[in-house]
Amino acid sequence: MIRVICAGLFFLTLPRVGFAFKTDSLISKDTACANYFYSGLSFISYNKLHLSNEGVSHAFSKRLPTAEINLGYRNKPGKFLGWSVDLSVGIIPISIGYNFAAPDSSVFQKNNPEKLVFDQHNREYIIPNLYFSVAPAVNGYIPLKPKTEIYFSLGCKLYWFYYDQADINLGTGIYIDSNNTNLVNLFSTTIRDTTNNEINIGLKAESGIRFKLSDQRYLQLNAVLNLSPKQRLHGWYSFTNLGYLSQGTLSQGINYLGLSLEYGFPVRSRRRN
Repeated sequence: MIRVICAGLFFLTLPRVGFAFKTDSLISKDTACANYFYSGLSFISYNKLHLSNEGVSHAFSKRLPTAEINLGYRNKPGKFLGWSVDLSVGIIPISIGYNFAAPDSSVFQKNNPEKLVFDQHNREYIIPNLYFSVAPAVNGYIPLKPKTEIYFSLGCKLYWFYYDQADINLGTGIYIDSNNTNLVNLFSTTIRDTTNNEINIGLKAESGIRFKLSDQRYLQLNAVLNLSPKQRLHGWYSFTNLGYLSQGTLSQGINYLGLSLEYGFPVRSRRRN
């Protein structure tokens, strides 16, 4: 469904692109500008890892705030409609950890006469993951005041994720002797990329308010929503040497909520003689 919507947005944009280039030469400093470049910064929160646990549950994952840098182009030939293309680079953080007390029956207590292990095990792994994206969209505008507009947008977002390696392997081992010779495994996880360096598609929606500044520049504040059925990661985790079962699988999608701040400036072409 998302692919069909993106294809429709692409074909709707084509005639507007042609119209923009034909009318660009007619724009001068004395008339309203229809073409804008913009830069922006988005503050977003991606969905955390989805954990499916088997046995006693010890693992957790958190939503972590992150940022995205945006550069783009907007065409606004009319009063109410326009289109845009956004280029972005950002980081999706991966969070997984645990916080629990070592049971007395486990090797960490039962076979540890020196009691070197703390009663409470607390560890969180945070792995940043870089991505690049392109987002074509159709934009709408509703004038409120001479210098204020309500803005809304619907488009698709094409992701490409950068990975140093296909699998991320993490683990925790604890020494239970003072000589640091007896290392006992406690936790291990494998996180695997499912995108295979392919382009991933999401549906992106924005709504906000646009303030017109002097010299046809503008400042815009938006609420942003991105939805995608794609699971970009999957993997598994397990706790060992506890005397009972504690393991599970994990996955992460490409969904987020956020706020974006955007500054735009006009693109003018010279008047023909």
